[in-house]
Amino acid sequence: MITGDSNKAEFFRKARLRAVQFSQRWKEEESERRGAVTFWDEFFAVFGLYRRQFAQVEHPLSGGRRIDLFWPKTLLVEHKGRGLLKDAFRQALDYVNELPTKDRPKIIITCDFQSFHRYDLVDNSYKEASIVTLDELADRIEEFGFMVGQPTIHFAPLDELNFSAAERLGQVVDLLQKDHYSKADLPELLVRLVFCMFADHTGIFEKNSFAGYLQTALDRNQNVGGALNLLFHTLNTDTPDRSASLDVELATFPYVNGKLFERNLSPAPITEEICTTIIEVSRADWRRVSPAIFGALFQCIMDPEKRANLGEHYTSEQNILRVLRPLFLDALRDELISIQHKVGPQKRSMLLTFRQKLKSIRILDPACGCGNFLVVAYRELRLLDISALKSLQTSDDGTQQILDLTAIDSVSISSLHGFEIENFPCKVAEVALWVIDHLMNVRASEELGRYYIRLPIDVKADIRNADALTADWNEIGIGTNPLYIVGNPPFLGASVQSKAQKASLSTVFQGLSSVGDLDYVTGWFVKAAQFIKGRPSRRCALVATSSIAQGEQVTLLWTALKKICDLQIPFAYRPFKWSNEAPNLAQVFVVIVGLQDSKVDGPKIFQAGDKDTFKLASNVSPYIIDYKFLLVSKRTKPLSKVPAMVMGNKPSDEGHLILDSAQRNELVLECEKLGLNQELEKVLRPYVGTTEFLSGTNRWCLWFKDVDHRILLRSPTIAARIARVKAFREKSTAPDTNAAASRPHLFFRTPQPAGNCLIFPETTSENRAYVPVGRIDDNTILSNGVFFIPEIDWFIFGVISSKIHQLWARSVGGRLENRIRYSSRNVYNTFPFPDDAAPSLRQRVVDAAKALASVQDSDSATMETKYETQSMSPDLRRAHEELDRAVERCFRSKPFADDSERLVFLLDQYDKMNTPLDREQSRSRKKKRVYQEQDVLM
Repeated sequence: MITGDSNKAEFFRKARLRAVQFSQRWKEEESERRGAVTFWDEFFAVFGLYRRQFAQVEHPLSGGRRIDLFWPKTLLVEHKGRGLLKDAFRQALDYVNELPTKDRPKIIITCDFQSFHRYDLVDNSYKEASIVTLDELADRIEEFGFMVGQPTIHFAPLDELNFSAAERLGQVVDLLQKDHYSKADLPELLVRLVFCMFADHTGIFEKNSFAGYLQTALDRNQNVGGALNLLFHTLNTDTPDRSASLDVELATFPYVNGKLFERNLSPAPITEEICTTIIEVSRADWRRVSPAIFGALFQCIMDPEKRANLGEHYTSEQNILRVLRPLFLDALRDELISIQHKVGPQKRSMLLTFRQKLKSIRILDPACGCGNFLVVAYRELRLLDISALKSLQTSDDGTQQILDLTAIDSVSISSLHGFEIENFPCKVAEVALWVIDHLMNVRASEELGRYYIRLPIDVKADIRNADALTADWNEIGIGTNPLYIVGNPPFLGASVQSKAQKASLSTVFQGLSSVGDLDYVTGWFVKAAQFIKGRPSRRCALVATSSIAQGEQVTLLWTALKKICDLQIPFAYRPFKWSNEAPNLAQVFVVIVGLQDSKVDGPKIFQAGDKDTFKLASNVSPYIIDYKFLLVSKRTKPLSKVPAMVMGNKPSDEGHLILDSAQRNELVLECEKLGLNQELEKVLRPYVGTTEFLSGTNRWCLWFKDVDHRILLRSPTIAARIARVKAFREKSTAPDTNAAASRPHLFFRTPQPAGNCLIFPETTSENRAYVPVGRIDDNTILSNGVFFIPEIDWFIFGVISSKIHQLWARSVGGRLENRIRYSSRNVYNTFPFPDDAAPSLRQRVVDAAKALASVQDSDSATMETKYETQSMSPDLRRAHEELDRAVERCFRSKPFADDSERLVFLLDQYDKMNTPLDREQSRSRKKKRVYQEQDVLM
């Protein structure tokens, strides 16, 4: 249907413009019955085709069944309502099997208005070829070339293209480093190369002119590094100032400015291999490189380790939009749609006011890295602006007006601000923002029918190379403009922070005594609170590790935040995996928390998923539940009338008092030869922590408490181990550990129980329905990886084994990654046990607890295996469910509807039982500097 490359290029240019309009018209449709036929009529029109001439809708089959759209030998479409594609392909295959072989289509498409899933006939079977979303249709229009008789063109999925580009350019970097190219110039050279590749495909340069320039230099056997520097100089020179004798290959390149090409770089040693690789990468379709990953590509290309795990070093657009949409984008989009539905003279005035509102907005990312949050935020603001301009261009009767885009003041990247502690990412962020600005100018040109390209670059974002925790945010000069603070600050836990980072955090929190227990990300929450204090026009939404919404960090952080101002949470995401659709997924668990210093209307709690959902709340608690503002503070003694729970023995020995099976056997043989086997039996004891309890692993320890250890020093192994413990403790900077070097044969802390006891593991998988509670005999030494109650109390065993107690642990306890991290001070001591339950109800719990223990003992598998969700036996599950009912009856007679109701009830009970005296003592309690006996109550 199309002949000649020039005709083909012109056809797809026009089709792309029609596809943009088509996508805009259909982005809100959901109903198959209401819209499918018209949708496909208009889809064919995108390609200049009259659908009835080629394809039939509702094509009849036997049994009254019908194919939604059928184009013999070419295409079969199965269309569904939005989000209902699950079985569409299987249904389409059933239809194909009923068609005559001669009419069998080469392509199947399943569609739900929002995405086209394409399957191609290959070797007599249909294989998935691509998925194109409605938003991507214009950019990927060539993939539907079969509609007009063009060969099928498949582009790699978006992420694959990104990863491929990173890998190939990484090879270039490796070769240049191997040839000792300047370390100072290499990052900037890479930025310039990628900018030129991008410019080759997006109208900044003539198509493929950069790749062609390099190929010409290679063919002429020129010094390619020198040729590149000459190109960079040309791009930095305004056209009137260029030499009259400039080669024609260079004269076609525009003046770019923006200081991107200002600095002189040392000529790069570009070999034929390097040049060929650059040309090959440059010829890829750089229009399709995701703006959200554009900046992160640079960092990963520069670092081979990061390059191999690219998915761990960028934030996907989906996750960025989870921050931006509820913070401000959804409200702006709803406002624009409301205006666009109006008619009459006020509509134009409202559109102009809306555009002014967009231009007044400022975005700050105080940990911007390579600028991905700013890139996506800017893109979304520009898309709203373009939509408003289209409405201004279209009168109520449907006629089109011509707008002079060069005279229209649009949203600018100068409204974007960022702090970034590293220099190179700052430069990358600036370039990434130029890139997205250009893309949006191209988009405006296509949708409004007027060419608009901003060259030379005369605006830039305000990206500051500074430590956001020590910088003065007021220097960015926001004034009274609406401001949205967004970002994904560093996720460093307390144990991995450098001294400088701890110092910065301490400064931000103004000397809070427990700042050493806080994640690094909390510093950004405090700085943001200070910056939005008393300013309703300023709002914030940050990504943070899920630990800030669980356990002790909640109390520490929100105590500090509430001292600054009366912060409210307008929305928040419950914990979810912060991962990307890329190899080697990052598996960090995060929350997203919005903040504002003003009244909240309709706060929302979101749950991430294939399709995110939310619930309206009366108030969003710092624990990200629907509850009033209440902080659960750790306690050294139980809130209820229950026995104390104690952390196990802490060795502080660098592992020298602990033995695995092989080491134990070697020591037994050694002591037998020395005649010390009886003495060894007294001190060689089973050693159990979380791992040993759950997985059944065997370990032993040397336990010299109440035993004269000197005779066993005849054992070279024991003597050497004790000597290494002494050396380790002497080197310690902790005063109490250092003091314990005088007794190196003993564990550092020894609260070992005298008899049998109950134990609770410190950490366990969040995927288990229940966390098992153990019963241990008095010969076993407990590590500090478990907590114990020094008696077998069946009522306590029942309660802490129950669902309601473990819900409390999941909600107010800490997390390690997303694993449940139990703590006596945070969980057990704060749990409102049913102290006043009737004796008969308590006895039911005791009976159910003993029945549970009997089921546990009847199976020889490890606790880990017994309690895996998939392998949990029906008997064990029933025993737990019976115990749950008995425990909950002790709290109240009416059954709970769900976990939310359980948690609200527990918080209410905690609030009642945590008396004002308790609260005052909790606030005034000072952190101990040296070991005291009560410190074992962890």
